[in-house]
Amino acid sequence: MQTLFPTLTLSQQEDLVAAYRYQCKVYSHINTPLYKGIVEMLIDLKAKGYILAVATGKGRNGLNRMLAQSKTENMFSATICADEANSKPDPSMIIALLKQLNIDPRQALMVGDSSYDLDMANNAGIKSLAVSYGVHERSILAQCDPIAIVDCLATELQTYI
Repeated sequence: MQTLFPTLTLSQQEDLVAAYRYQCKVYSHINTPLYKGIVEMLIDLKAKGYILAVATGKGRNGLNRMLAQSKTENMFSATICADEANSKPDPSMIIALLKQLNIDPRQALMVGDSSYDLDMANNAGIKSLAVSYGVHERSILAQCDPIAIVDCLATELQTYI
């Protein structure tokens, strides 16, 4: 909330966090489906030996719920949430994942839909790939210098890995 609403007081930011958490709890029963082709893409990547991880601004409970709803909890070798590390664009989430998985930063790729994701990757010294659908529009994503901006991750990722 500090990044999204820097002019608000700390108390107002805390109120927004509380309201966000409340909304997440109230609507937790609603399934948020993944984009078309993503589950199949994850299965294919895992079968090819890629190590998959999640660095998210969600809290642990929210991520676990989403992974269970999408039946993708076994796709990822590691996950880290905003309530376990500094929030994006701070690189600590990626750095922790790289260390935990023993991955050289030169071998990693962050896929994201926001400038926060891409800036986190830049701050961690890893490449990023932007998706054009999601939080930020293409012009904002381009300012973060990703290797590319794709319109369909499920069909275009193979070009960049």
